Amino acid sequence: MQERIEEMKREVEEEAAKECTFAPIIDKLSDRMMTQRAIVLKVHTCTVHLVKTHLSFCTLCHLV
Repeated sequence: MQERIEEMKREVEEEAAKECTFAPIIDKLSDRMMTQRAIVLKVHTCTVHLVKTHLSFCTLCHLV
């Protein structure tokens, strides 16, 4: 019974999505900016993780 309910929910969602015509176009500058931001966030996350776990052998720690 639960499987049928889940299947019906998926069908309703798929039907609703068919009506969606929004397809954003990301220009190259925005794409490059978001890629750079993702890199910065990844480095920051790594650095914060290393500091929290008291690891001092990472070269990223010396950049901070």
